Amino acid sequence: MLKALSLKIMKEPQTITIKPHELPDSNTYLYRYVSIDKLIDFLINQRLSFTIFDVFEDKLEGITINEVALNYMSEEEAKSAFFKEISKMVTISLNANKRNKYSAERKIFQKSNFANCWYVSENESVAMWKLYSKNDSVAIKIPFNSLIRDINSLRFDINYHDVKSLSFGLVNYLGFDDKRNIGSALKNVYYQGFLKDNSFAHELEFRLIIETNFIDPPKVDQKDMILNEHIIEMYEEQDTKVIYIKFTDFKLLPFEIIFHPESKIWHKENVKQIIKRFDLPFVTQESRLKKIFK
Repeated sequence: MLKALSLKIMKEPQTITIKPHELPDSNTYLYRYVSIDKLIDFLINQRLSFTIFDVFEDKLEGITINEVALNYMSEEEAKSAFFKEISKMVTISLNANKRNKYSAERKIFQKSNFANCWYVSENESVAMWKLYSKNDSVAIKIPFNSLIRDINSLRFDINYHDVKSLSFGLVNYLGFDDKRNIGSALKNVYYQGFLKDNSFAHELEFRLIIETNFIDPPKVDQKDMILNEHIIEMYEEQDTKVIYIKFTDFKLLPFEIIFHPESKIWHKENVKQIIKRFDLPFVTQESRLKKIFK
């Protein structure tokens, strides 16, 4: 289900493809656990940030099910007595060419795609508060349907000129070292950027992903007129790490701000003052988990 729609980016008309993938229940909520500085940016600039994949902690971001299966099969074969004997005489890796190809494709994906991540649930999460926040952090909450309605209607602008598509959906979790799991998974369709190892399953993640055109890194040994370090500097200036989308009707979206269960009174008052100062209608509320943290 793809929709080719026209969107103005940097004052230039450009066609962007909206790609909905596997979606959560329509009545569920999205939570984004953020630090105070990210909340201030969100409120003042009225935008969502998308971070490039190559700075994420998980270095397998963007892995495909075919790469998962090939890596597992190769590593299992490498455990055989025959291969262990060969390895004593020469350094060798099984299926090296194909694995290198998959790895290179994954790294290109990581350098040309940006993600905005949410926790999907009807309720707050103790684990998410503890893993991704401090006591001055907040959770931004919004009904799933409300956010996606504005995404599908293209009621936003992107501060980047070379966007190809915007996709969104639930992340699928799979045991990358589980033979039965991998075997059954090969029969399904998993979109790149929406597959992670089971060890991340606690994140219950919903993602929006912006795909851009990949920029090749400079070949510094092929230039005679410019110093190599200047070529690298010019490339790094173009090496964007964060992209933003700014909603046209930001104030009409039903965002809620939930305070950390251990948030101080003065901190909560400061956040309320910021919301009031910028004439934002967003509701603030106490965490339902305050008793658990005391």
